[in-house]
Amino acid sequence: MAGYQEQNPYASPQAAIENESSQAGPWRDGKELVLLTGRSPTPRACWVTDRTRHCRKWAISSISDILAGLLVLVFVPGVGLPLAGIITVVLLVNGRLRSSTIDAWIAWPRCLAYLVAVLTASLLPVAALFLTISGFATNPWLGIAAITLLLAYYLVIRFGDRVFLGLYACQGKDGTLRVRGVHPDYLNRLPPWPGGEV
Repeated sequence: MAGYQEQNPYASPQAAIENESSQAGPWRDGKELVLLTGRSPTPRACWVTDRTRHCRKWAISSISDILAGLLVLVFVPGVGLPLAGIITVVLLVNGRLRSSTIDAWIAWPRCLAYLVAVLTASLLPVAALFLTISGFATNPWLGIAAITLLLAYYLVIRFGDRVFLGLYACQGKDGTLRVRGVHPDYLNRLPPWPGGEV
């Protein structure tokens, strides 16, 4: 921590962050940012670039393959919605449905790229549903186009945070939330992860 302050004499003192972090996080564990919850307080700087200006908190979501598949299934006409609902209930009861939503500090250029991706993704299943309803029975090419759009939707919601932000959030086996792709200088501000179950 002292080394970071010496290299950055105009940076804000890190002592307060260190004291807070010892109890509630965040921490660093190798190349990972460790959090107790997705809304844990973190130092204000872009996780990707370590810039302190023009950044804001942005909710990013990393979801499992199962949840991404269920989101695609919803848009299948007729059987999709009820089938997705039944599968969701079963998976929730068995504790197998997980997603990680993290409040991340992201610089504006990355925010805008991610926002465009999210908005684009939200239109893909609607377009796929329209193509399917309008002519799947009479024109198989429309069905192929609809399937292609749903596949693109799956890829964006499953891997969008990694592609457009360079971040990957996941559930740790010890009950923590772990984020990969965080800038090394940002991680150096944080105390090391003490380990153990939470």
